[in-house]
Amino acid sequence: MNQARDEQAAGTWPDYRVVARNISRHAEPNIHRDETAKAYGFKRALIAGRALYSHLLHPAAARWGEAWLGRQRSAVRFLQPAYDGDRLTVHVAGAPADDPTALTVAGIANAEGLLLARLESDRPRPFPAPHALALAPAPRDDGTRAPGDWAHLALGQALPAQSWTPRAEDNRAWCAAIGETLPLFLEGEAPPLHPGLLPSATTELLHRFLLIGAWVHVASVFVAHRLVRAGEALELRATPLDKWERAGRQFIQVYVGVLAQGRPCLEEYRTALINLPRKG
Repeated sequence: MNQARDEQAAGTWPDYRVVARNISRHAEPNIHRDETAKAYGFKRALIAGRALYSHLLHPAAARWGEAWLGRQRSAVRFLQPAYDGDRLTVHVAGAPADDPTALTVAGIANAEGLLLARLESDRPRPFPAPHALALAPAPRDDGTRAPGDWAHLALGQALPAQSWTPRAEDNRAWCAAIGETLPLFLEGEAPPLHPGLLPSATTELLHRFLLIGAWVHVASVFVAHRLVRAGEALELRATPLDKWERAGRQFIQVYVGVLAQGRPCLEEYRTALINLPRKG
């Protein structure tokens, strides 16, 4: 057996290594473009948080597969920027490799050893019920975008719902973009939906219905109530939940519920730093 298989047989976690890729150069927010990122004090374009989240999930998805993907809660915090071409290592520490219900802690670091993001996942008992906002009435899409700036963001006011039917081809395209090779997400006509596609859909929804300038995804909590497969007809519903200031910076939190056949199946609680000050 190779080293990774030997480590799995011994009940430990092999490191997962991957090269960061900028998959968002042409998408909003344009913090993923070099010229914009530099204007806000970064070295160059930022790697999307949803890509780092996907890398952090790889060890648990590889170990436990569908049984884990369909019933778990994951909290991710993005601590430092990652850049295109960074050589990244995901390391899992302090978690039993034979228990998919236990707390799993994973960190992702660059070649210099700088910790860029941290993920904690578990299957709590009792498992949290879906937020009531998942089933709250959504307004009609009238083609406008609501103010998303600090002063005018309407907390508790739902955004229009958005239909979403991710396909197996979307799974494969996402995996190709981030360098994911797990057969779990690549084989068959209805593979499990890759978890990285939910924050991608969240980003698209927010920029369709909210007027937000340059912002940075700093944290999310994801809750999977059941396994979702490619090809399912889904509906996304989003509501701004909260906003606060800390150390002179402004943050917002948005709730996103994903429904299948009218029942919540996935949720994201996203925190973002908004109104970034330009440098110089």
